[in-house]
This record gives sequence, C-alpha cells and structure tokens, in this order.
Amino acid sequence: MKKIYLVALGMAAFGANAQITTRTMNQMEAEEVPTSSDYNPISYHSFSKAAGDIIYSETFPAGSLASWTPMGTDGAIWTLDTDGPNGTFSTPAQVITSTTAANGFLMFDADQANPATPYTNWSGAIASPVIDMSGISNAVLAFQHSYRTCCENAFNPLVELSVDGFTTVTTIPANFYGSGANVASGTRLVKINLDSFLAANAANLSNFQFRFNWEGAGGTSHYFWQVDDIAIIESHLNDLHALSRIMVSGALEIPYYNVPLWQQTDITFSGEVRSDGANASNGVALNVAVNNGGGNYASTPGTLAPGSTDSLVTATTFLPAATAALTYNVDYSFVMTETDGFPTDNTLSDAFDITANEYSVHNDVVVSSIGALGGQAGQALKIGNVMEIMQDDRISDVYVRLSTTATNVGQDFFAEVYRFDGTDYIFVEATDFIPITAGNNGTRVKVPLLSNVDVFAGDDLLVVACHNGNSTSPNNNVRFATAQPVQQNIVLGFDGSNSLFSLTNPRAVMVGLHLDRFASVKETESINGLNIYPNPTQDNVTINYSLGNASDVTIEVMDVTGKVVSTLNEGVQANGGHQVSLESASFESGVYYVTIVTNDSKMTKKFVKK
Repeated sequence: MKKIYLVALGMAAFGANAQITTRTMNQMEAEEVPTSSDYNPISYHSFSKAAGDIIYSETFPAGSLASWTPMGTDGAIWTLDTDGPNGTFSTPAQVITSTTAANGFLMFDADQANPATPYTNWSGAIASPVIDMSGISNAVLAFQHSYRTCCENAFNPLVELSVDGFTTVTTIPANFYGSGANVASGTRLVKINLDSFLAANAANLSNFQFRFNWEGAGGTSHYFWQVDDIAIIESHLNDLHALSRIMVSGALEIPYYNVPLWQQTDITFSGEVRSDGANASNGVALNVAVNNGGGNYASTPGTLAPGSTDSLVTATTFLPAATAALTYNVDYSFVMTETDGFPTDNTLSDAFDITANEYSVHNDVVVSSIGALGGQAGQALKIGNVMEIMQDDRISDVYVRLSTTATNVGQDFFAEVYRFDGTDYIFVEATDFIPITAGNNGTRVKVPLLSNVDVFAGDDLLVVACHNGNSTSPNNNVRFATAQPVQQNIVLGFDGSNSLFSLTNPRAVMVGLHLDRFASVKETESINGLNIYPNPTQDNVTINYSLGNASDVTIEVMDVTGKVVSTLNEGVQANGGHQVSLESASFESGVYYVTIVTNDSKMTKKFVKK
C-alpha cells in the first residue's frame, strides 16, 4: 500500500454520506470575504467611491422581485422572502444576515419545495434585468448570500454571465471555500471580477445579464440559497482583496492549532490576494502581526496586474517562545504603495494555542462531521490527519471529538496511530473500543493507547478516529466532528476495504495527540546520549552511547511494525562512552528503531536503511 492519494472523496456532514467527487473550477472563480468573527462585516453601500460609481444595485424592497425573471424547470421556486428557510431539514434561524435582509431577499427554498420523500433534485435560475455595460472595462459584481446544499460535494451554487439572453453563458461557481455538502455557509460577501468577461464581450455589453442558478441535476435535493444586496460597481483604480491565509510548520507544511511547548518549530505565514482594481498595484505585500511579543513579518513586495491573483509568503519565520501555555493571535494584512479604494477586505485573522500536552491540526471549532464515504453506507471508516513530530516524544493518549448526532449513542469507536516508513503508513498502536453514551456524545474524549508509543523528530504520523460500521442502520454510522478547511493530502484514512484515501476540499478531523514528554525524559536519566551513524545507511551502522552510571545494557532493534529484528546483550558496562557495531547490511530497506535499555532507563533513536 503506497503513500498515494487515491480517490478524491468529498466530506459529508450531519446525516449524509460523503460522495466521491473531483471538483473542477472555471477560469473565473468567485472568491469570498466571510462576514464572521474572522473578518470585518461589509455593507455593499460602502463600495461607492463617489456618486455614479454604482452601475446597478438591487436590495429587493417592498416585497417586489422587480424585473428579475425565474428561468429553468424549477425556476418558480425562486421567490422573494423575509423569514428564511422553512423546510423539513432547515430552520428560520439560518436566515441570511445581509445588510438589508429585513426588507426582503431572493431565496431558492429547495427544502420547503419537497413535500415528502422521495426528494427531488431541483434545478432553477433567476435572471437579472438587462444592464447596459457599454464602454465599461473594469467592474465588480458583488452580493451577499448564504446557502446550504444536500448530499453532493460536486454541487456548486452558480453565477452565470451572458450578453445573449443566456444562449451562451460564462459560469462561475459561487461556493465558499470549505463549505461542503450539508454545511450551512453563513452569510458572506462575494466579489466577482468582471474584467475578463467585459473584455471578451465588449461588442455586445448593452445586453449584459447575470443570473443565480441552482443546478441540482448533479444530485442536490434540499436546503436553500439566499441572495441579497446585489451591486455592480465600477472598479476602484486600486483594490486588493484578501482571499485566504495559512500558517504552516515542519517539512510536511501542516498547520497546527494546538502545539505543546516542546514541539514548537518555525511557522511560515502566507496568504492569497487578488487585485480587483482597474490599474496595476505596486509594492503589494503581506504583513503579519503576532501578539504576545510575537513580532511582525512581511513578504517581499511585488506588482499585481488588474484581475490577477498571487500567493505571498513571509520572508522570515516565527518561532514561538518556549514559555507557559498561551494563545497567539495572528493578523494578516495585504498592503500596496497606492491608496486602496476599498480597504475593508484587506485583512484576515487566525489564532493558535501553545498547550501543555495536546498536539492537533484542528482549530477547536466544530463546523461539520463525517461518518461514511460515498457508496459505503454502513461500512467501517478510519479518518484523521497527517501530523509531523518535531522533537522526540511519547504518545500516551488520542483525543477524538464526536459529533452531537443522537444516533452515535449506543455505538462505539476507537482510534489508531500509523507511521510512514517511506512507502506505506504502517500501523503502530490502537486504543480500546470506547462506548458512546449520552454523557460523552458531542464531546472531546481522551482515549488511552493500549501501550505508549515513542515517536521521533521527523516522524510522519497518521492519527485516525475509527468505527466498524453499522450494518443494522447503515445511514447511522458514528460521526466524528470536523473543523476548519485544510489543504488536500492532510486528511487521509482507510475505507471499508482498508484502502488509503484522501479527501478533496477537506476539513480537519477533530483528532489529536496527548504527548507525555515528562515520562520519556524521566526514563532516560541514566543515559546521557545516543547516536547512530551513518544515517541513512546502505551498510552496517555504529551505535555510540554514554552511560551516567554502571549498568547492565541491552540493545534492541525494531522495525516500524514493532517487531524486534536484532538484540545485542552487552552485559554490565561502566559509566562513560561506549561503541557497538550493528550488522544492518542485510536489513530490508526502511525505518528502524534502536533502543538502549539499562537497569532503570532506556533511550530510542531511529535510523533509515536504504
């Protein structure tokens, strides 16, 4: 079983199975600025530079659809609404929180359109009036919206542009990064740069239209899409738009949100920015500020052409102070030499914790959950995150966060740890089966491993939450909580046939490690040092170690499965330095662990046989 990311699998939440999918994006793609605690709320009215700069706007006042036109087989589902979704699986509490929501907004309430099972995969659009865009070469389409879609990660709410009554269209997915099937998106502002479309259709811009298209043919039956506060704005001369931010550590470049004091390592900050201005922006840079004395970090300034996107990386890294546990807040700001005409969407924020023992990739905020893969209802699932060990340590427990799904109760789960040997993820250790009760359901459960696991700097681990399926009620597998979006190839697992898979557009699974460094340190008090060379090796290796006092010494060599492949009994040795030759030339290629065992202590180091 090679370390390859086989089938692209989407993630499901709250009662539906994940579906196999590959997501393809058009050349033009909508980006978003969430109006949440991470971002500054934005009113579309603030786009105006001066009178006349708003080319078109609509807030749907007085209960009127104005001159908007429903289109398609189920276009009549598009209505003007004021109280939010009211379907069987929706709640009015998920009403859009747009700037002018109180006076009305567009809504495709697919959930309410379903009177009962079997559910229908609806498809319908609603089109704007014809807008004369003649002579305009730089503009942005902006709107606030909120959506939730069912069952298929392949589904995207679509914005379509046309100059011929939608005989031909340019399609732009308007989904939010990380909002998969069954995940309520929250209300966010989208800005779509129209420059390339305007340039390609300059001869017929007097007939410009756009529409919102709920295309359910791919397999979405219910939930909703709400749209409000729509505007087409002539572009500012210079306007940066912050799209994303990330902080990564280690050789595997993984974001860690909970890091023990002794596992800290340098953090690199980066972010993606787009130019929505009519002119090129100069001196474009990412500035990052870290609180609690963390300091300031910046990328190398550059030029960004109109409509283009770039990823910026800070020139220096940040190493957290090795002190008491605390929270670091991180602010990302994109700046340029020129004055930004709309600076509100230039900043993003994040935070991470220095902990006593917990090591994890997730940010502690439950967003969704996963319990099965597409086509595998009722089958076993193991799913979790790849993690890198920065310093030698010991794992004593695994943390698993369960979803609040009521059908979890009465079932059980367990966790496992795997280690990458250069080719495969090899099983290392598991926990016992843990019954799910009303008391621990929906909580973070700390589960002890059956035996402690020593890990070493550079180890590539896969930490997974597991269940063995539910043949009695296949759609009610145990569901594990998931958090913020992460890069592809961080969330991996084993499906019902024990084949390795990777999720596309994944969210971090809420699993983590409890590292017990102090037990490891205590065990090595009488061993002052251990070194193995050459490492890596194609032949034999030499083992050097130093004893703090005289002791009986045994040297054990294990492979990644825990099998002892060699044992050297050295007898009683005096304090001081010692050297032993290990005949490893005949070993198969892979990772091995050398453990020095004395009367009252032990120390382990790994080496690689090529």
